[in-house]
Amino acid sequence: MPWISIKSPTIDMLETLMLEAMSRSNEKCPDCGVSPGEAHLPGCDVARCLSCGGQRLSCRCEDNGGDGDIWTGLWPGTIECFEYGLVCYWDGPHPIGGIESVNKPRFDLNTEAEMRATGKFPKKIHSFRDFLIKYEVKPELINKIFSREQP
Repeated sequence: MPWISIKSPTIDMLETLMLEAMSRSNEKCPDCGVSPGEAHLPGCDVARCLSCGGQRLSCRCEDNGGDGDIWTGLWPGTIECFEYGLVCYWDGPHPIGGIESVNKPRFDLNTEAEMRATGKFPKKIHSFRDFLIKYEVKPELINKIFSREQP
């Protein structure tokens, strides 16, 4: 049974998913321990390659993706899923998760990873910065997250 894309998710659905993600997020990177707005440390399992968007540790890019991927406080790809409206659900009993994971909408990190790999992104439909402002996230955190260009 496959993941099924939800076409044209509502802004309410996207905002609810983002609020859930933010409530579960780690203040610090779960692998290298940096704070939001800071670059991941060398050897971090969460860091992404700035060239191809894949996991930096397993990247085969010539410079191994370079340094400078910024920890936002959210798992890589979450912000892009919000901005591009990438949402999916599992069609049937989930092979890994329990009953609570069945048919629950979630951000489609698989499609986001495919888009990074191919470099083919649709037009953004929502602004993560505007979302943070709407929900009154501290301005200093917003500035840290956006202090450097994300891949």
